[in-house]
Amino acid sequence: MGRVLIIIFLGTAGCGKTSLTYTFGEWLKKELNVKASYVNMDPGVYSTPYPPSYDVREIVTVEKLMLDGLGPNGGMIRAAEIIEENIPIVSRRISSLNSEFILIDTPGQIELFLFRPMGPRLIEDIAKYSSTVSVYIIDPSLASSSSGFAISLTFPLITRLRLKIPTVSVINKSDISEISKIEKF
Repeated sequence: MGRVLIIIFLGTAGCGKTSLTYTFGEWLKKELNVKASYVNMDPGVYSTPYPPSYDVREIVTVEKLMLDGLGPNGGMIRAAEIIEENIPIVSRRISSLNSEFILIDTPGQIELFLFRPMGPRLIEDIAKYSSTVSVYIIDPSLASSSSGFAISLTFPLITRLRLKIPTVSVINKSDISEISKIEKF
């Protein structure tokens, strides 16, 4: 790989990871005139607003696992295990993308990426090939109280410790009313 930056977008369910991944990629293309590749690492998503350059659903989908008798949570856990078994393939596919930026969209269930072996193993593998950082997206609705804000600040620290890569925290959806409550903290 040449000069490539891999950016992994993480956060709680509904914080806007997929939308921010897509919007940031479009901004990179329009404003900086650089190529960004999108990677979907969510085996449970039905569609994405971006065309994935690599899509983990090529290996496994939660929908298929549910047809085999698993529930949605069991399907996500089993999908994470299957992805982990295929880390060399996934890592090779991601590392072979020809872009200046590789934007990785992770599952809505952050615990699958952070607290199961799949996420840390994947990051360890791809970080060998390229500079890799994570963006932890703080949902303002969770951070609208002092305790919620404090909790929201622990997740980026956990992310940095588990993935062993630099982590940048951002507050998404700043156009909603909860942002004024956060500014007080």
